[in-house]
Amino acid sequence: MTIEKLGLTTKALQIVTEKPRLWEYRLFAQVIIDEIETVNRLFQRGHNAQTVIPDKISALPDLIDWLSKKNKEILVILNQLTDLVNSNTYEISSMSENIGGIVEYSRKIVVFYYQAIAWSQIVQNTPVDSRYEEIRREIDALSKGISTSIEQFGHELLKQINDAINSPSTGKPRTLTITLEVEISTDRIHSALERLTQEGEYTIDDIDLMTGQEFENFIAELFSRLGYETEVTKASGDQGIDVIALKNGVKIGIQTKCYSGTIGNRAIQEAVAGKNYYRLDKAMVITNNHFTESAQQLARANSIVLWDRNTLKEKINNIFNSNPD
Repeated sequence: MTIEKLGLTTKALQIVTEKPRLWEYRLFAQVIIDEIETVNRLFQRGHNAQTVIPDKISALPDLIDWLSKKNKEILVILNQLTDLVNSNTYEISSMSENIGGIVEYSRKIVVFYYQAIAWSQIVQNTPVDSRYEEIRREIDALSKGISTSIEQFGHELLKQINDAINSPSTGKPRTLTITLEVEISTDRIHSALERLTQEGEYTIDDIDLMTGQEFENFIAELFSRLGYETEVTKASGDQGIDVIALKNGVKIGIQTKCYSGTIGNRAIQEAVAGKNYYRLDKAMVITNNHFTESAQQLARANSIVLWDRNTLKEKINNIFNSNPD
């Protein structure tokens, strides 16, 4: 490929034409700087890397799934960039006869700059509940670690070149070591997520998306906050009781039902059996849905306490989402 077809800027062409000392490195750095400017202009003109706007993230399980997906995506970008920089495919010092190869190397690095900026745009455009804005800002910051490092890299390399040229001669050939250091940390994300969990910003919609095991753990946490000692029974052979709560010598067995449909007699029967099996003082059935009339009658006949969707929602607001002065 001829130099004219490489699409170089005036500054890059001047380096190729004049070939000053360490020109290979100068060209490498200059092309990175030029290509980054091209990417920035592209986004400034309204380039949209996202074709479909996703649904709003309103529930905690959705947020966690989204965080996991985004974290994996940014790590792929980082790992591929690291592999490119650390590979032996491109040795700038030995590419004086391969101008096209130098340009190609520069542009491959800037591809990851584009990916990081596009990833950030998608994160920013994903609608989230106001409770999760802090976490979105923190995960968005991950891409800044990559894009900022690449953006600074070209300028820092040019500075190294000038320093090397202006330093006293040692009589040895001048070479430069290309090092692109990128550091990202998810610590702030984990801290924000932990604060969110501790603050208990739950809604009934969060509960609807839980698995059965997650719902059991949630109910155990709810009763822990009420001052109970809690234990989640084994998933197999639980004998109709999922959580056991103890307070002031009173032992309560809880059957949990995170269902999309109404709860019938069977759940009440299981709670009765579990109460006898574990020799409990009381038994409850807690659901994110509602109970049939027949189930309510059976519960009253057997002194089984029922928490339906409305009761659970009230408990969540009082226990997890209250903001005492």
